[in-house]
Amino acid sequence: MTEGATLFRTQRFAMEGAGQSHTLDTEIACRKLLGTVPAKRFGDLHLWTHNSWNHFFSDHAVVTTIVPLSPTETLVRTRWLVHKDAVEGIDYDLDRLTEVWKATNQQDADLVARAQKGAESTGYLPGPFSPFTERLVELNTQWYLRRLSEVGA
Repeated sequence: MTEGATLFRTQRFAMEGAGQSHTLDTEIACRKLLGTVPAKRFGDLHLWTHNSWNHFFSDHAVVTTIVPLSPTETLVRTRWLVHKDAVEGIDYDLDRLTEVWKATNQQDADLVARAQKGAESTGYLPGPFSPFTERLVELNTQWYLRRLSEVGA
């Protein structure tokens, strides 16, 4: 991965076995497929930037944006997109469509809350990011600091 102005990257993942979508049973959540996707087993196309994660499946897309509000608060907004002609209750069930990412977002929020509590404790000493598990965090931090200096902040 190269460092750029946006930290944009993309990947496409095949889903294991007969997996079709990000649902608990791995089957599609919406009967109407997106665009001209010809098959349910499209996989997961990811598009990432420093504050947005986008997942595209054959049946729906999940768009999450993250906006820092203060040193201790972040707005996380997730949107689920289905075919424009899909009808809730007929072509998809909203709870089934959203259950995986609602659970993922809650797990992330719980982890971040614990990390924030630790960072606010009197025993916290900042240190370097792990080159093994936090490489992207380091890249994002350096990108963010460069952007701040470019606008005089």
